[in-house]
Amino acid sequence: MKRPCPLVLSSIAMFSVVAIMLGFAPRTDDTPATRQGMPYPLTTCIVSGEALGEDPAVVILSGQKNEADNGREVKFCCGGCAGRFAKDPATFLAKLNAEIVKAELPLYPAVMCPVMPEEALPSATGPDADEAKNVVYQNRLVRLCCSKCVRRFNRSPAKYLEALDRMIVAEGSKNYPLTTCPISGRPLGDDPVDVIAANRLVRVCCKGCAAKVEAEPMKYAGIVVAAGKAATDSSSD
Repeated sequence: MKRPCPLVLSSIAMFSVVAIMLGFAPRTDDTPATRQGMPYPLTTCIVSGEALGEDPAVVILSGQKNEADNGREVKFCCGGCAGRFAKDPATFLAKLNAEIVKAELPLYPAVMCPVMPEEALPSATGPDADEAKNVVYQNRLVRLCCSKCVRRFNRSPAKYLEALDRMIVAEGSKNYPLTTCPISGRPLGDDPVDVIAANRLVRVCCKGCAAKVEAEPMKYAGIVVAAGKAATDSSSD
């Protein structure tokens, strides 16, 4: 039976969640849950560690103790893992946050702290990378320069995410390494569509391709990073 998507996950009612996921329980509200923030960025289930496969169970969190986690998208390899998650969401969210930091840190661009833009951040891949404060907000890694900035970010995340987006576009535009769309292969032309995927600027030819980048952010951010590295290596030869 095809799983309905998206779903609302409450940590209070595990049985109801799994029943809805498997299509056995009626919805009391016909309005679909709306994802807040970035799509689920990993290709594996945070509960089992297994690959998500072609038909993952997609859940939109609600009823979480941390308000910032509500509206967050999480994907599971099966309904059973969604049920296990619902029993102990705090543990699995902490694990998910750690995995997002691990996956996105090597891709993080050389930008300033979005809260205090005069403060430089240590290189995300350098020996002092851990000196920055890593915050995961709605499936997105945000690097900040200090604990004070973490508190300020948590009070107004939308404001500082907009600032981070502007920094990423400005930094990524300087020497963008691709001239063609990584989805279609068509030339980007003079008016490409800018997408921020895993904190990297990815340029595509159209909105249809933008949706595909958003569905696999790590994949396409990695393509841009690899192309940039290849261009740098070539110019230094």
